[in-house]
Amino acid sequence: MQVGGTHLLIDAGMRVHGDDLLPAIGMLDDFDPPEAILVTHAHADHIGALPMIHSLYPDAPVYATPPTADLMNIMMRDSFKIMEQRCRTAGLPSYNKEQMQALLEAVRLFPASGILKIGNVKVTCYRAGHILGAVMFAIEGGGEELFVTGDLSFKAGRTIPGAEVPHGLRPDVLIMESTYGNRVHADRHTEEKRLADNVAEVIAGGGFALIPAFALGRAQEVLLVLQDYMDRGLIPEFPIYVDGLVTPISEIYRRYPQYLKGPVAHRIRKNGDVFLTEGRCKAVKPKEREGVLKGKPACIVASSGMLIGGASVWYAERLIKDEKKNAIFITGYQDEESPGRKLLNLAEGADHLLELNGVVYDVKCRVDKYGLSAHGDAGELTRFTETLDPTYTLLVHGDDEARFQLNETIDPRFHPLLVEKRRRILSF
Repeated sequence: MQVGGTHLLIDAGMRVHGDDLLPAIGMLDDFDPPEAILVTHAHADHIGALPMIHSLYPDAPVYATPPTADLMNIMMRDSFKIMEQRCRTAGLPSYNKEQMQALLEAVRLFPASGILKIGNVKVTCYRAGHILGAVMFAIEGGGEELFVTGDLSFKAGRTIPGAEVPHGLRPDVLIMESTYGNRVHADRHTEEKRLADNVAEVIAGGGFALIPAFALGRAQEVLLVLQDYMDRGLIPEFPIYVDGLVTPISEIYRRYPQYLKGPVAHRIRKNGDVFLTEGRCKAVKPKEREGVLKGKPACIVASSGMLIGGASVWYAERLIKDEKKNAIFITGYQDEESPGRKLLNLAEGADHLLELNGVVYDVKCRVDKYGLSAHGDAGELTRFTETLDPTYTLLVHGDDEARFQLNETIDPRFHPLLVEKRRRILSF
């Protein structure tokens, strides 16, 4: 984007599934080089292609919040593995480890004030909810103002407060995500109770409950939900095993109590941890997985959340084909082409065959879905637009159905626009 004569680039992600792995990087040839790169948060679909961008513009500083910078060190390495494998299969260019390391070394931290001056513009950060360290950007310069949401969540979860809604900005352009632009979330407390009760029910029946979860954000929420219900005596005690990237990311959450909700921050300062609690929640290494499934019935929280790869697939391959007493409980967004989405389709009455790692399985275990979303829903996004009162609203980061429906829902006076993917550049 160009504001006040200053060129900026915000996020450059990758899709972990589907055909369009990389963003349309060639479009950048039509613009002057960015003077800085801003990162909203550390999910792969927002940072996965940054090493390629940084290799093109090595002089452009990369700015992120302190938690995002730490999380990028873990998430970027995971993205690199996925990128390398996918690009090799598809015959696409990728980046190398040296480029990845160069990006990580180029990351600078946002000032504690949350205000950054770049060229002719002022960039102000606002908390976005969603995950640890996630921010939105208000960008002002040359009499113009843009507001970029990144991913945002208004309802406070177990770990972090909800989005900080600014008042009195009235940006010329609002660039807003639309992941759940076509639906309204179920009541959070109801969904948490249903999840905790159902996990306890499966374990009481002698089975294992696998929760494939996004390692960054969703897994921490799930761990707090289950342990809170145990602490209050609402469900019996049972072991929880954590596998994949969930462990190192939970450790980063623990380092930043000042970014977390008050009760969670207090418990971390008092007890040292709230996620991997001693005697109840154990981190598992790959060589220990067989022992987990040979042991007592338990809950397993493992990445990846869409069953695309990682520890969750290893467990799923062993749990779906055995007895009906086992279960897989889905708690996050599922890309349309992901195994997680296909598993949900099975639960809704489609055939009972699922492919994982090239092998087709007859799904016999229990499958269910729970609404613990870390994105705003249609009603919340509409009200957020009304609060900001922008001249134009660009809808991004959602599938076509979600964007189209949100486009119809938002009041025409905010001039909602569907940003066409990959090819078209909008100017005002």
